[in-house]
Amino acid sequence: MIQTNTENSIGVTSSKSMEGLEPGRWVWLKHPLVVSMMALGVTVLVIGGAGLWMTEGNFTYVQDDAYIHLAMANTLVLEGVWGIDARGFTSSSSSLLWTLLVAGIQRVLGDGYYVPLVLNLLSAGGVLYAAYRALMKYTGSVRFTRWALLGIVFLVPLPALIFVGMEHTLQMLINVGLVFLAATLLGKERISHRQLACLFLLSSLATLIRYEGAFLVVIVAGLFLARKRVWVAVGTLFFGALPVVIYGWASASRGWFFLPNTVLLKKKNVAWTVRGLWRFAEGFVHQFFRTDSFHVYLLLGLVAGSLVYRLRKGQSLWRPLNSLLAITTGTMFVHLVSARQGGFFRYEAYLMVLGLLVLSFSVYDYFPHRVARVFEKGGRPNFRGMGIMFLLMAVVLVGRSLVALSWTPQASRNIYQQQCQMARFAQRYYAGKPVAVNDIGAMAYFSGSHVIDLCGLADLESAKIWRQHRPREEDLARLTREKGMELAIIYDHWFRHSIPRQWVRAGQWTISGNVVCSGDHVSFYAPDAEKAKKLRRQLHEFAPELPKGVGSVIIE
Repeated sequence: MIQTNTENSIGVTSSKSMEGLEPGRWVWLKHPLVVSMMALGVTVLVIGGAGLWMTEGNFTYVQDDAYIHLAMANTLVLEGVWGIDARGFTSSSSSLLWTLLVAGIQRVLGDGYYVPLVLNLLSAGGVLYAAYRALMKYTGSVRFTRWALLGIVFLVPLPALIFVGMEHTLQMLINVGLVFLAATLLGKERISHRQLACLFLLSSLATLIRYEGAFLVVIVAGLFLARKRVWVAVGTLFFGALPVVIYGWASASRGWFFLPNTVLLKKKNVAWTVRGLWRFAEGFVHQFFRTDSFHVYLLLGLVAGSLVYRLRKGQSLWRPLNSLLAITTGTMFVHLVSARQGGFFRYEAYLMVLGLLVLSFSVYDYFPHRVARVFEKGGRPNFRGMGIMFLLMAVVLVGRSLVALSWTPQASRNIYQQQCQMARFAQRYYAGKPVAVNDIGAMAYFSGSHVIDLCGLADLESAKIWRQHRPREEDLARLTREKGMELAIIYDHWFRHSIPRQWVRAGQWTISGNVVCSGDHVSFYAPDAEKAKKLRRQLHEFAPELPKGVGSVIIE
């Protein structure tokens, strides 16, 4: 086979031969996109089937937060209100685009429950298609592309994120588009109006889909500024900030915070003192040893190391592959400093895709030049060896992926056993009445109760308390008394010694095999002794309807 090596637009040495797709009737089965899509589809079917079996045939998302988006979309469609229910505005979504998409599709179809699942399937397919186009354009190698796409499917891992039911797969797709477009434009001497419009549009979408997109926008703008393209940098920052500013103005005009409560309450706070900065730096180092962060540090080290190696060889930063590495390195670092990891493998998912893609390019670009003879067999590249080397770099990620894929059906079961049953109980006995909870998603979507959010995602007063300190006993007593609470369903350990002493605990539910809920136990409280008698009767009556694996205790 004749094979020529050329340097493409991203600066990767690519093989123009399409080895690995020899002519044949079933050749399409070896196509990288087909193989990766089939792998994704089969895994999704297996995990989904296991989840349905474990939830008695009731499809359940693996995060309660997915139901926050559903509740807000439902309220927006039915009541024209941006909030978890019709009572008024709540700043409870950090993904404005996702909530709007779910609401828009629900308005057309009439039922939005499965919309997040379908959108995730389509977005995951879009991620694989975008990665395929990039890999084939910049390497020309079918075999290498096949391995790289399978790595994205299983090491991110995409199947688990699909069942999360939130915006993270779409975030990956948008961010991949923005990073690759920016890297390409940084290497060009002239930028067309169409390319500039696409850059600005993707900058807006990056922050519209998740506020972490601001990290990416700032890094991209900084590189354009270093390239002395001031107006491109300014435009990128302007359009990236535009959705944040518009929503912030709308939220502040209604008396809420400029940023969504979900962003404010989950961000890392830094005390700008010597002691505060030292504690922050100490936490950053300690985070390295956490199981939900180590893989991101590993990727950061590999990507940053690849960038440093190439720059020390005298390569220009504006060579597109080096720009890709620089954008990814900067975004990973800022995310580790400023945001969280974990959240059932979702917060860092976009970093995983970017890291795996740019490492794929870096590996492909390095090996043909440095150790070509190792991979040659009979005068043609042996990409099996390259695949093994790539898998060795990813070995730390394999354990994480196995855990994620095995936990997904169990996580669905946990949410079904706990949050969904809490919502069923409230719907039956407390529909239209104030119910205090710390997980608001399923309660807001299913129960029809007036949810009192004790953790502040959908309650302004509660959020103000949490921003100052953990709620005290008098804070919870005042907050629930003012709102006329009839029932509280909470994790006791979240509030430690803050539970009002006048509350009466009437019962407790316990789940086993918990991998995703904040606790195995949820406790049921009545505001006084008289209402506690009624609550005990209700819990006793409802207990036979609980799914298998849920233990119910009535507390006298």
